[in-house]
Amino acid sequence: MKIVRVQYTVAKSFVPVNQENIRKITAELEELHHPGIHYSAYLLADGQTFMHLDSFTDEAAHEVLQQLQSFKLFDAALSASGWLKSPELELLTGVGNTQPPF
Repeated sequence: MKIVRVQYTVAKSFVPVNQENIRKITAELEELHHPGIHYSAYLLADGQTFMHLDSFTDEAAHEVLQQLQSFKLFDAALSASGWLKSPELELLTGVGNTQPPF
């Protein structure tokens, strides 16, 4: 299993654009029904910092996410936005969960 946390901060003017781009990713993932991808994104209390927490059965499932058209558009827009704090990626190790991972 692979668990990834990504956190970054964007300009207030880009927040609604980023939220819509994230909605497009979740919509595409819902259509795909890939059993090896759990994707979630959150807006932190400051109203500008986003955190994504994703779980994958393996690296191949992670690559499926990264190859989605909606993800590519999200990534390009985010890179062009001139974020206030660039994305920090962390690989996590699961210790406990009330839901089965997959």
